[in-house]
Amino acid sequence: MPNDDRYRDLGIEGREKERLEWLGTTSPGDGAAVPVYLDPRTDEVFRTEVVEDEDHMRVVPESVRSTEESSLADVIRDIGDELGWERLSEFGEEHN
Repeated sequence: MPNDDRYRDLGIEGREKERLEWLGTTSPGDGAAVPVYLDPRTDEVFRTEVVEDEDHMRVVPESVRSTEESSLADVIRDIGDELGWERLSEFGEEHN
């Protein structure tokens, strides 16, 4: 679970948040922080976006990456190269 009050209480549409591993928060060029999660049951890493009017987050479909095709470390590095990390979780640091 993110150590970030902006996202702590928000569920993720179609996912069981308590079963996800928070990897960190990216900071795209527009300055909006974006949480990134690993779903160990599906071996998927994905970014989320906040749905402000509905008080939850949803998966950004084009961001889903499989850790079956690339290692988790490679996926974390690729996301960092693409978007930049605002913050990596302890789990993210261990697997980077």
